[in-house]
Amino acid sequence: MSKLNKPSVIFFDLDGTLIDSAQDITRALNSMLRECDLKTASVEHVKNWVGKGSQVLVEHALMFASEHDKTFVADKFAQFHQVFLQHYQTQSVEKSIIFPHTLDMLQHLKNQSIRSAVITNKPEAIARVNLDSLDLAEYFELLVGGDTYSEKKPHPLPGKHALSFFNSLSQQALMIGDSEVDILFARSLHIPVVSCPWGYTPQEELKALSPDYMIESFSELPDLWQCD
Repeated sequence: MSKLNKPSVIFFDLDGTLIDSAQDITRALNSMLRECDLKTASVEHVKNWVGKGSQVLVEHALMFASEHDKTFVADKFAQFHQVFLQHYQTQSVEKSIIFPHTLDMLQHLKNQSIRSAVITNKPEAIARVNLDSLDLAEYFELLVGGDTYSEKKPHPLPGKHALSFFNSLSQQALMIGDSEVDILFARSLHIPVVSCPWGYTPQEELKALSPDYMIESFSELPDLWQCD
C-alpha cells in the first residue's frame, strides 16, 4: 500500500469513528418508541441505522417498531422526530465513550500542525454537546452537522464548505469514517478515505466498498503518510 502525502487537514466522522454513542442513541430512540406504545430496538439494530442523519434514524426505528406500517410512519414521523431529538439532547453523553487511542492520535495531529474537522450527519447542536462533554472540542477547528447546510453527507456540499474554511485543496485533505456514507462522501470530493472497522459497519462490508485505506486502530493512522 502506497503512503499518503501528509495531509494538511483531516475530516472525521463522529459516531462510530471518534466516539461510541450507540447506547445513548438507543436509549433516546427507545424513549421515543415507548411514547408511541411501540416495541423497542436493540443496540445492534440501532448501529445499523446510524450514519445518515437523525431523520433516517427515526424513520428506520418507526418502521421497525410498527412492523413497516408506512401510513403510521408518515403520520407520526414529524412529531416523533422532535420527540427523539428532545430525549437525545438531554441524554446524549450518559454512556458515550471515546474510542481507544483517539485522544493520543488527535494530540499527535495537533503537534504535527495537521488541522481537523468533524463532519457528521448528526444535528450540529447535539454533536457539539458530544464534543464538549467528552473533552474533544479543543482538537477541532470546525464542526459541520447534518443540519448545518442544506445537504449532508454523502453530498459534497459540507466538504466543499470545509475545504473553503481551511483554504485547502482536495488533494491536501483526508476523510476518516466508519461507513459507506463516509466513503461516498470522500469520493464526491475526490479525497482519499480511511475506513475504521471498529465502528458500526462490519469490516467485510467496508472492504467490499474499497476504501483507500483501512486501519485497525487510530494508533496506526500516522503510519499512513510519509514522514517530513
